Amino acid sequence: MPAFREFEMKAIRLMASGVLSEEQLHAIEALDGPCRYTYTGSGYYLAISHFSLPIEQKTLSDPPVVGNFGEVQAGFVVFLGDQELTLECHT
Repeated sequence: MPAFREFEMKAIRLMASGVLSEEQLHAIEALDGPCRYTYTGSGYYLAISHFSLPIEQKTLSDPPVVGNFGEVQAGFVVFLGDQELTLECHT
């Protein structure tokens, strides 16, 4: 099972445009399962690790990405650093 679902990858691609290369994005799409999953009660964090990801820490939240499912609205933030990518999904 892929680490990220289709809608999560769309959010990552939008926010990581110009930061991650197409090769890096393909590499994280190909990973099986997240390294870490944390449920917060109002959202979750999914983290993966890959040698091609940047060491430098960076938070990506622009452009703002929001998704809707029924009456639930969720926003996303991408955290990069130490060769990890963490996706935050919050309601």
